[in-house]
Amino acid sequence: MGTEWLVRLVPAAYRYSGVAWLANRPAADRLFLAAFFAYKRWVEDPFANLAARRPELFAGGDILDVGANAGYTAALFARVASPGARVFAFEPEPLNFRRLQRVSASKAIVAERLAIGATEGTVDLAINPTHPGDHRIATGATGGKRIPVPMTTIDRYLRERQAGRVKFVKIDVQGYELEVSRGMTELLERERDVAVAFELAPADLRAAGVEPEALLAFYRERGFRLELLPRDGATRPYDSAEVAARAARRGYVDLLATR
Repeated sequence: MGTEWLVRLVPAAYRYSGVAWLANRPAADRLFLAAFFAYKRWVEDPFANLAARRPELFAGGDILDVGANAGYTAALFARVASPGARVFAFEPEPLNFRRLQRVSASKAIVAERLAIGATEGTVDLAINPTHPGDHRIATGATGGKRIPVPMTTIDRYLRERQAGRVKFVKIDVQGYELEVSRGMTELLERERDVAVAFELAPADLRAAGVEPEALLAFYRERGFRLELLPRDGATRPYDSAEVAARAARRGYVDLLATR
């Protein structure tokens, strides 16, 4: 049977995980998180295998998890980070943040209930009632329920925290990746060996008013080499035909940017 049960179970669990009476019952919420973490590890996650293949990407500095959701990647990064390094995990949605805090309690994770972008202030977060991993910064075309959330930039946050060296950044923000990237230009200039993993989801980017090529160009213009990041962690050079095929099949593709 393999992972087929997870592929069936987790989407169904998503539909109910945000229901208030269920999410407020610790036993039910723990069960959801266990299924969700198993799904991420065995169906979607490329980072565990990437860390096994290329541990140097995560060594010697802090790690940023932008769009941390319920904390799966933050917990993984905490396990592979160097001794004394921190994982700064950003998640603006209240229920996801509560789950992230629970995951962070016994690890070197700094959980922040913040949206990350290119500006500072307050923005609207569009809530997907059936998929807690699909909340996104609202644009003019985004409908449904919205909640106000605080936003800052990576550069401002790191300055205020007087943070040290950063080695790895993961960005998964449902089409807002370019704005997050624009808000960390100081970091990218300062840390010449920082690696950035981000999701390229053409439909989500276009819904946010961004052409996918603009996101790719942002990193190429700063001297980054783009690689495909498949689930087995075996990165390979960017190929536009393969990226298009993967994005058409799954809706997104994970990319790794290094110099």
